[in-house]
Amino acid sequence: MVGVGTVIADDPLLTDRSGLPRRKPLLRVIVDSRLRLPPESRLVKTAKDDVLVLCSFAEEKRKRQLLDQGIRVEQVPVGAGDGRPDMNAIARRLGTMEVASLIVEGGAMINGAALASGVVDKVFLYYAPKILGGIGSVPFATGPGFERMSDAAHVKSLKLHRFGEDFAVEGYLRDPYGDS
Repeated sequence: MVGVGTVIADDPLLTDRSGLPRRKPLLRVIVDSRLRLPPESRLVKTAKDDVLVLCSFAEEKRKRQLLDQGIRVEQVPVGAGDGRPDMNAIARRLGTMEVASLIVEGGAMINGAALASGVVDKVFLYYAPKILGGIGSVPFATGPGFERMSDAAHVKSLKLHRFGEDFAVEGYLRDPYGDS
């Protein structure tokens, strides 16, 4: 799942390149408040009823255009006063579709919304040996965030992974064995 900002900025395919067999076809999910998904994006061009756009507001003409291009469009309730789709409603909707696992590979807005809503169980954070910073840098998460260390999202049961020079931190916000 990504936000439409990531689609506009990066034009991802959101495909599985693992080569491993799948029990179910991959569902590519885009959170797009106002249906700004570009018709020329690679997601739209490669859609085979495997792209779902979740929006807050759906102008009928724009919705029809996306439907005609093989994109599934569903309206979900708005979150807490910001006009964006509610992450808990998204999780519930995906649950009714028997989606039991979801990778959020989003930018700062979707990451912040997912963390703030409490729907994130596990994180897998990739790092490269490069440092970005400054006013124009994109943060990991935006939104209200966690102002005090006591409120911070605490990652537990940590594992480190190396990929050449890169590495990743894997851990749980909610312990998979029942401890919260």
